[in-house]
Amino acid sequence: MSFNWPDIPFSGTEVDAFVVAYKEFAQDVLDAYLTEFSVDNSIEYIHLPYMTQENMKIYLENALLYSAFVIKQRAGNSGPGTDFDLGNSPLNTPLTDPQSSTLARRLGCTFDNDKIDICYENGDPDNPDDNTVGPKGGTGGPNNEPPPGAGGDPEKDKSKPKEPCDDYSYNSGDPSKTVNGEPANPDRVLAWKIWAATLKSVGLVVALTTGRPSMHVAGDLMLHYLEGSGSQYTESGLIVADALGVEMREYVNKYSAESGKVVEKSVSPETRSAYGMSAGDKMYQVDFYSYLWLLGGFGTATIITDGTEVGVGDLIGDINYVKAVIDDYDFNYAYTIGRNEGLPGLPLDPTDTITSGPLLCPNPNDPNSGRSVCEALIAGGHSNLDYVVRLPVAEAHGDGCRDIDDNPNSGRPFPIYIKFNRTLGNGA
Repeated sequence: MSFNWPDIPFSGTEVDAFVVAYKEFAQDVLDAYLTEFSVDNSIEYIHLPYMTQENMKIYLENALLYSAFVIKQRAGNSGPGTDFDLGNSPLNTPLTDPQSSTLARRLGCTFDNDKIDICYENGDPDNPDDNTVGPKGGTGGPNNEPPPGAGGDPEKDKSKPKEPCDDYSYNSGDPSKTVNGEPANPDRVLAWKIWAATLKSVGLVVALTTGRPSMHVAGDLMLHYLEGSGSQYTESGLIVADALGVEMREYVNKYSAESGKVVEKSVSPETRSAYGMSAGDKMYQVDFYSYLWLLGGFGTATIITDGTEVGVGDLIGDINYVKAVIDDYDFNYAYTIGRNEGLPGLPLDPTDTITSGPLLCPNPNDPNSGRSVCEALIAGGHSNLDYVVRLPVAEAHGDGCRDIDDNPNSGRPFPIYIKFNRTLGNGA
């Protein structure tokens, strides 16, 4: 994969030297990307947009122009791009008045005096034109109440430290609530569906170019949850199913020697029959938390192997054929499946249940025990990228304890049973 470098519309000793060094560095990043950030070296600490080689190439290409622009500004020599005038931006595009107005509107800008005044009053407690809030050193509002910090109990005036979820505000997409004619509650679930579909599409490109389909499958699983059918997810229609089997085999053989990552499970005759397992097949519980997209799709799941391995946990590279992966796509911070008679991965039995997860609903008998989406994720120890990856299904549930049949959101958990054919890299 090679770069399509943009033209640099200015030059100078410093700029020219920087451009040469930048291009060398960028090529090194691109060349090393697939070997440095792989199943062997988890990419879970990289922010989402940078997790594919193609995206990284695009960002590096576009960053060159503006990086060189900054170097030119700092160099202090003569020529275009040296006066810190935004009009001299290397990609400056003159706009007509209507185009400028449209751009400003799409950016959320307003030039209505009344709206600007309201915004200023709401955002600045020292606004001298606002007679409801006392300016610094003033006497307060119309009732002459002292402004904060101007007397009274100093303990009461101390600012309360911000909690992690103070700024979080869940909304369900209710279009009946508007502000200035615009929906006050945009449909976040719809936005997450678009995000999941995008992840699925980008992941397919990654799968076809690298052979690693877990990003595509993670996006597809999330979309299946958000669309709310609850139907069993299988290899049917999943064009990358066998490649996923290869990726899972590579993972379990990489981590089988680590304590607790791959644990053999005992299988009863009834369970063996329900899953269609052969007499020699074995079953393992696998912790996929060492690889972001397998984690995003499966978390902890169960695999079935052909049983030809010996001593898993003692040797790496032991498993020859991963025949299937089994899971229930449910969450402690969204809806969770309660199995009674049924088995994970199989269609729900009439006695199985779907309830709000314990992180959102710690006491289902007490509605006041319910947590917000943010509080539930924080309670589960999720933060930063780990938090963002889990947010879509949590917001599809909504805050607190919710009966799934009365919930206007469409998210619904479902069973997963994906079978893999023998192929190069997995059983063949």
